[in-house]
Amino acid sequence: MIILKKKFCFATLVFISVALVSGLAQSQICTDCAGSDVGLQVSEVGSQYAEIASEHTEIGEAGGYFEQATTCGCEQSGCKCGQRIAKLRSISRALRPFGNSCGYETYRSVFGGWSELEDEGGNDFLDGLDFNDGFILGTAKGIYLNDNLRVERESSWRNNSVASVNSGGIAFPLSGRMNNFSTMVNVIRDFRTDYRLQPYVGLGLGASRQDGEFSVDGLGIDLDADDWALAYQGIVGLKYVKSCRVSLFAEYRYFGNTETDLDISSVGGPRSFLSDFEYTAQNVLFGIQFKR
Repeated sequence: MIILKKKFCFATLVFISVALVSGLAQSQICTDCAGSDVGLQVSEVGSQYAEIASEHTEIGEAGGYFEQATTCGCEQSGCKCGQRIAKLRSISRALRPFGNSCGYETYRSVFGGWSELEDEGGNDFLDGLDFNDGFILGTAKGIYLNDNLRVERESSWRNNSVASVNSGGIAFPLSGRMNNFSTMVNVIRDFRTDYRLQPYVGLGLGASRQDGEFSVDGLGIDLDADDWALAYQGIVGLKYVKSCRVSLFAEYRYFGNTETDLDISSVGGPRSFLSDFEYTAQNVLFGIQFKR
């Protein structure tokens, strides 16, 4: 069953990746270029040469000049108006905890929901760890690059209690909790519709820290998972646009990170390696988004 879940989640991530690539291909490339400094220069040129344009309407010299000027940076120079560095700086500034952006629409969101931490285990001694369902809480700050594409910086916390450890076909009750703290950068593709309900998909990459301490009841044995790891996630969601500034959303997220160490120790004794631990969780969450 776990293998089928992981195959399904992998297929979901592949689908999301294809959707994001198609969204990037459809994004507006030259709108900001032609509408910023070049637009101001063209307007100034148009005011200076208005009389010339009226005198040479039959010849078309002024019309030809203005047509060439408006394509500067798009058709002629490949959209290199010196704006790319400014865009990157603006995006970076907007994603800071207290940053701001003067050229893009930004938003903040808060969310919470249910988290199912998948059971983990697998060596000659340890058959598996069983976890109970838990919760997820988080916040995000994002920026709209255009009508369909946005980037956000997310911080979240997942918490699950542990149920039992299986060894040699015997289940030993455990006490303790697994905490996961993550910071992610998500790229999200919105699918605009004529209705208030709008679907979206996304991918995220970042870092997470596992912090888990478990005690085997009655045996004086402790298990510890305490390490940083590379984290990833896939996002599928549905947004309800309540107003031009407020939206409600519901999401499914598949979250995971690379393998870390699960250590074992007796009470008061040194820790030693027991097994690899790969944190993978399925999440259903609900939240609210506030645009600037």
